[in-house]
Amino acid sequence: MKQIIKTKYGNARINSNGYYMISTSKEGNFEKYLHRLIYEEHYGEIPKGYFVHHKNENKLDNRIENLELVSHAEHTALHAKGKSYWLGRKHSEETKEKIRKAHTLSYATIAKRGKDKNNKQKYSIKYRGKYIKHSVNISTLLEWFAKHYPTTILKITGVVL
Repeated sequence: MKQIIKTKYGNARINSNGYYMISTSKEGNFEKYLHRLIYEEHYGEIPKGYFVHHKNENKLDNRIENLELVSHAEHTALHAKGKSYWLGRKHSEETKEKIRKAHTLSYATIAKRGKDKNNKQKYSIKYRGKYIKHSVNISTLLEWFAKHYPTTILKITGVVL
């Protein structure tokens, strides 16, 4: 027997991939992922080619603070950590190279982190789940990061440069 939960979007069941899927036709939500509906309710339509990622990798934890929008390459990289991927005979050499590249990408983010004792805005770089550098000067952070992590992509979100 499949587990079914009631949500404001309709009844949801866990699909074969482990995600809650709306299983009723309430408001046209039939066969839509619950986490995508929750994200869209808070932030609007999801652009084509983007994924709603569960930060803690628990597919059933659909709290809005656990959901983030990521590109296809970012999503692949997030799920590739510590895993090896099979590259089959059907893949062209170009596709194999794209897959290898996507799986070796590394990402960090820069974000606001409150104010210092002089009431200046502090910024931090978060990499692999840890805050690794703090400063009130974004350009100092960018220079430091480029020097210490030259092959890592830095995402800057919610910060005006």
